Amino acid sequence: MANGDYQSGLAAGFARARAVSSEASGAVSEWSAFANKLEAQLLNESVERQVSVEYVSELRKALREVSPNHPLLNDEVATGFFARARKNAFGKKGYSFDPVSNRVTKLR
Repeated sequence: MANGDYQSGLAAGFARARAVSSEASGAVSEWSAFANKLEAQLLNESVERQVSVEYVSELRKALREVSPNHPLLNDEVATGFFARARKNAFGKKGYSFDPVSNRVTKLR
């Protein structure tokens, strides 16, 4: 094997290694950006959920003042309402929801 052939092979190997490394770095950057986007969405959903919980709490306080015997102030009725609402919301997204086990299953 001539020295020139060896050098050419070595250069080709290094070039391929650099190309693979560059591709991998690009993939890492894409996945990192995707993960950051998901993290931001999760934070936003968490904050919105907390805001909704506080809003519902205030609505229940106001309802208690106006109609202290309203069925939605009964914990069992409220729990049933939330279970039905979850089941309907998951159903619209293509999932079934079991309120007893809190299990979510993809519908086929």
